[in-house]
Amino acid sequence: MAIDHRGAQPARAAVATTLLACAAAIAHAGGGATAGGSGPVLALADLRVVGAAAAAYPGVAYPFAPGRLVLGQRLHWVPLAPADAPAASRARCCLQLGAARGAVPAGALSLGAAGPSAPMAGRSARARPAPTMPVIALAFTGAGATVSNLSAQGLTLRWAGLPGAVQVAHCTSGEGLHVRLSGWPSPGAVQQLYLPLGMDVEPSCPPDMLVPPAAASAPR
Repeated sequence: MAIDHRGAQPARAAVATTLLACAAAIAHAGGGATAGGSGPVLALADLRVVGAAAAAYPGVAYPFAPGRLVLGQRLHWVPLAPADAPAASRARCCLQLGAARGAVPAGALSLGAAGPSAPMAGRSARARPAPTMPVIALAFTGAGATVSNLSAQGLTLRWAGLPGAVQVAHCTSGEGLHVRLSGWPSPGAVQQLYLPLGMDVEPSCPPDMLVPPAAASAPR
């Protein structure tokens, strides 16, 4: 008996579409890779608005290169500042990303040998559960991430199945927060973001954190 396959094509297409939709949903919910599928994404999250005001104005997340933040993505997060923010050896879940906010005057700047970049484009970011105090956090995707060596000015971040570790150092300088990643996105790489805080803060940065990463890591 001959089998007519003509009616199977729409069904196969529907199944393929469903599978693609499921894969996209899993990628957004788990946040396991960059836009290119090459690994985790790291971001600096400004969560200084708390309470009722946060409903109208959530936080903002700024990606470290080469990551790209995606609408609906969920990231784990760990507080970096202030120094008395509740510490945790395990990252918190989750930071939900919303619409792109575009470049804003108080946005984070990328520091490099050529000088600071223009204010970066960020995405709105809402923490669940909401923090009980204003904090600035390191946010990241990827299953199996662990945080260790947590201190007032740094931490170590590792992912199961990925070699090496990312060393995170942070400090303040006058009116802003510096966050430097060593070992990201590859061993030996260094990059740094600066977030203007819009207020005077007690400086805590050592001299090498005030030098662009490319210059700081160059042979002397």
